Amino acid sequence: MTKAQKKISRPNVLSTSQTIESPELRLVKTVPTNFKQRYRFSYFQRITLLILFILGLLFCSTCYTAGPDVLTASPKEHPSNKLWDKSKRGQLRTLAMLIEMYPDYDIYFLDRDARLLGQTGLVIAQMNNDEPLKNRIHFLNVSRENLKDKLLPDYLQQEGISKEALNQGKKFLFVDTGFVGSIPRAIMSMFPKHEDQFRAHLIVAAPNEVEYRSPFPSTRVFGTEFFEKYPEQDILEGNLDVVHPYAKLPKSDLRSDFYLKKPDGQIVPQSKLGSQDYNDGEISPQKTRILEEDLQHFMRSSNQQLLLDKLRRQWKNAYELWQKGDKPALIKELTQWIHANRPQGLAMALDFMEMNHTNLVGNFTITPDEIGIKPQELNINEVRLKKNGLRLWDRQRCGALIRSLLKRS
Repeated sequence: MTKAQKKISRPNVLSTSQTIESPELRLVKTVPTNFKQRYRFSYFQRITLLILFILGLLFCSTCYTAGPDVLTASPKEHPSNKLWDKSKRGQLRTLAMLIEMYPDYDIYFLDRDARLLGQTGLVIAQMNNDEPLKNRIHFLNVSRENLKDKLLPDYLQQEGISKEALNQGKKFLFVDTGFVGSIPRAIMSMFPKHEDQFRAHLIVAAPNEVEYRSPFPSTRVFGTEFFEKYPEQDILEGNLDVVHPYAKLPKSDLRSDFYLKKPDGQIVPQSKLGSQDYNDGEISPQKTRILEEDLQHFMRSSNQQLLLDKLRRQWKNAYELWQKGDKPALIKELTQWIHANRPQGLAMALDFMEMNHTNLVGNFTITPDEIGIKPQELNINEVRLKKNGLRLWDRQRCGALIRSLLKRS
């Protein structure tokens, strides 16, 4: 059949007399609210939205929050892994040392890497109803990205670090994970007339044997929870990395990139969306909350409280002996640590000696041979935080870097 024949064979609806009944029409006053209208974006609109989304990731910022408050976390045990188990024990031992060895310092934990250390300190204060200790613990949100921000001095003053506070005799201790203390040094250099009122303590400080070095002490009591041979090895050259695995624990927010002054005058750290670094670990407020609840449960167990009390007494006794100038009694105390509980006792003795040569200057110093151990990789050096100390350190670092580059070429 041709197209013309098909057209002729179609019935003429207009000429027929047959009528078709239509359903009754009803008027409604309202349109159903559950009616979903589908809207299709054009190709141009889709491209525009994609470009706006990418620009948002690059240039938009989000307010940096301090993360969940550990003091509001309920003690609750959660399934754990080896990394977190070792970290909890290392944090307990580290805080026992910091609290007692720096009794007259306000302690600033550099957010975010040292946040869990600071939160451990807050839990200790909460357990013991120790309001003065709670008031000594602070979190400082300074990163390499915002070190040159023009609002940094105002932010430091807001957080309690100012010339006025220093003139009143305040002392500040910065705690970070590692390696050379670039952020503490940058802040200290802003107050050159008050260098003696600043100290810094790192989890891992680069020893003298490597190309770069730190004038700050390390924390072997933390690393020994990860590796039993930690006190007897070169902590950077022996593949005994504890800083990077620790940094991989979940975080509740991104690293801060700059500061923003709100209309009420408060300065808040800001982070760019999409600025996550591969070293940051997973960004998950939910998992961070789990860590805080588990930390509360761990620290409140009877075994850990007994251990914490014992460690604090040992560190407090050692500090008081140093303060009194009783060198023979202190040597006896450190020797007992080594023989009573190795390897942690050795780690404690090495940590004290390193502090004795860096942060605890004056009175007297103890050498490794006086307590019967080898110097190993002790971070004992002559570079102190004096007027030219920071510039001298930078000059040595630059020279070492140039030499290393020449060797490679």
